[in-house]
Amino acid sequence: MDVPAIGVRNMVIVEGTTSGTLRLGPGHVRTTPLPGEPGTSLLFGRATAFGGPFGKIASLRPGNSITVTTGQGVFRYAVIDVRRAGDQLPAAVRHVLASAGLTAVPPAARGAVRERWESLAAIAGLADDLAASRPSATLAEFAAEVAERAETLHAPVAAAVTLATMHAAKGLEWDAVLIPGLVEGIMPIVHARTAEAIEEERRLLYVAVTRARVRLALSWAPARTPGAESARQRSRFLAVLFPTAAVAGAADTAGAARKRGS
Repeated sequence: MDVPAIGVRNMVIVEGTTSGTLRLGPGHVRTTPLPGEPGTSLLFGRATAFGGPFGKIASLRPGNSITVTTGQGVFRYAVIDVRRAGDQLPAAVRHVLASAGLTAVPPAARGAVRERWESLAAIAGLADDLAASRPSATLAEFAAEVAERAETLHAPVAAAVTLATMHAAKGLEWDAVLIPGLVEGIMPIVHARTAEAIEEERRLLYVAVTRARVRLALSWAPARTPGAESARQRSRFLAVLFPTAAVAGAADTAGAARKRGS
């Protein structure tokens, strides 16, 4: 990377933003696109420690050039604005997020467009919370908070239900967790045919179960739809967690309820 205005030339960008990584140079936040890819790329660098690669960043001015060379090519950018110490944190964060697609009003469209907006709004909400608890918090401190969350896979808190695969849930926690579909063929997956594969599935379920801080709900259904033939078998892993009689009794009760309602 080259930023002539602040004396940065042929600077190598490393992947990650931990303190150990930043000893090697400016770091790319893994959860953001690489420079040259669609979206907003986020880089962190020290202003004083570890050689201070961004020691003169305060002298940047609109119009200054930034050139990034990757395996995909050479990409040239121009500074359009600069946020400085003393700016109100929520306003500064929203100014940055606006370039990534955050608007004052949520988009009418659903799907990926709305999901992206909600993700950006959650980050803006994190800035509001940080400013409320620490009114003197700076944009740099907020950036460090976001970087730490990115490294630990701790997503910003949002008033919503989170849908996640068991693999994606690693490292995350919620007050309440619901794990549906605990039937043979799904957990363990039908492709798990060896003892090693079954154990891997068991470990995966353990990861999912331990994501719950307060409440955990496990569910399985004998049939895919109400009234359909009961062709499904509960996951073998439930036998360790619940007595067979209790589970069988719950299934019998559910079946009896369906019969009474028919």
